[in-house]
Amino acid sequence: MQLDYNGGYFNEPTISPPTKDCPELGLTSLHGIHASHPTSELCSASDLALFDDNHPLQILPVGHTTTGGLIVLGFRDDERGTIFLKKAYGDFHYLADGIEDFFGLLEEPPPNE
Repeated sequence: MQLDYNGGYFNEPTISPPTKDCPELGLTSLHGIHASHPTSELCSASDLALFDDNHPLQILPVGHTTTGGLIVLGFRDDERGTIFLKKAYGDFHYLADGIEDFFGLLEEPPPNE
């Protein structure tokens, strides 16, 4: 199965929390390869510099939330990427075992009232 996504900006869909300790947030953007805007490029030097002792690469920021949090891809020994939420000034929260599962957590934002 091929994913037809390469980053972009979103209409702030809700990320359904997979666990009770994970906050409910909105997704604003995901990074892509050869993105149209430099700030959306996957693996930018500024994103890689966010985490100390990240060599070899263990955590890669891949997106942003409405509250300034990061969506990060963690690398494990079995080479599948686990998706986490890194809250701004807070802890990491597990979201999904891969990007396909992460997309399954996204819910359309509520209509404007």
